[in-house]
Amino acid sequence: MKKILSMLAISAVVSTPALANKPEWAGNGKPTAEQKALHKKAMAEKNKAEQKLKESKAQAKDKYNKLKEQGQKEFDKQRSNVEKKVSETSAKVNHGLEKQKQKKLQQLESQKSKASEKAKEATAEKSKKWWKFWE
Repeated sequence: MKKILSMLAISAVVSTPALANKPEWAGNGKPTAEQKALHKKAMAEKNKAEQKLKESKAQAKDKYNKLKEQGQKEFDKQRSNVEKKVSETSAKVNHGLEKQKQKKLQQLESQKSKASEKAKEATAEKSKKWWKFWE
C-alpha cells in the first residue's frame, strides 16, 4: 500500500506540468495572412535599412580615402619644400666647411714649414760638439 501511495504522489507531481494550459504568448499554430504580411514588411524595411547603412559606409570610406589622398599630397608638398630648404642650407654649410678646411690646410702647411725650420735649428744645435762650446 505504501508503494502504491508513493507512486501516486510522484506521478501527480510529475504529471502536473504536462496538464497545464498553454500561455497566451506561445501562439496558436500557423500565423495568419495578416501576420505574414507584417513580417514581410518588417523584413523589407530591415533590408532597406541595412542597404542604406552599407551605402553610407561606402560613401564615408570614399570620403576618407579622398581626404587621405589630399592629406598625403599636402604632406608630400610640405616634405619636398622642407627637403629643398635643407639642401639649400646644407649647401651653404658645406661651402663654409670647405673654406674652413682650406684655411686649416694652409695653417698646417705653415706650421710644418715653421716646425721643419725649428727642427733643423735644433738638430744643428745638438750636432755641435760639447767640447767646442766657443763656436
